[in-house]
Amino acid sequence: MAESSFKGYVLIGKESTWGTEATPSKDIGLVQNINMRETHDSEVHYAVGSRTGQKTVPKMFTIDGSVEVKFQHGRLLEYAIGSVSHAQTTSDWKHTFTVGTLPSFTMDDGINSTSDYVRRFLGCKVNSLTLSLGVGGVLMMSADLIAKTVKPETTALSGVISTLPLLPHYQGHLFVGTAGGESEIGQVESWEVTFNNNLQRIEGLNSRLIQDLPEKNAEYPFRFTMKFQDHN
Repeated sequence: MAESSFKGYVLIGKESTWGTEATPSKDIGLVQNINMRETHDSEVHYAVGSRTGQKTVPKMFTIDGSVEVKFQHGRLLEYAIGSVSHAQTTSDWKHTFTVGTLPSFTMDDGINSTSDYVRRFLGCKVNSLTLSLGVGGVLMMSADLIAKTVKPETTALSGVISTLPLLPHYQGHLFVGTAGGESEIGQVESWEVTFNNNLQRIEGLNSRLIQDLPEKNAEYPFRFTMKFQDHN
């Protein structure tokens, strides 16, 4: 029987070390779509004297996927950049992200129903994350993920939905310049920034799972669209 999306939930928990299970308890925003793919690679071996395969041997087991959310907070940004510090100002909070070694997380993709269905992904890291905002919309966040392994859980957790507001386009601004001396650009129609981490799957003997998932060069492409103004 098909289950309605309102019975589903997505929660994450920060791991102490990559692949060490943590308890998922934090939301990541208003989840619109999640698609986690498990690939069981195998190879068929043939022999002289027969057109049919003689042996099928399992190879690597890999997990990758994607998630799209309507942005409410920057929890996933820490996992896409490295680390974050928080400072309260007079009327707001300032979050400063620093590029560094990426933390990992455990993630539940579950359905809380009469018969619970939960996939718990361990060793999740953000391969890339994109923030985007356009006129008429709200701030969106999408991420491509890679995980080490997955295990089923028999009991679903209680879903968490944040009460934080969304960020509509009319609250958006675009400033460019040196840090602390930025100037605002007017008549911007849309902008998009992506954090690419270029994760590398490290394989080895004695396991079908990847054995490490280090990040390589960081790439942060950015683009925006604005109305052309004639200042002659």
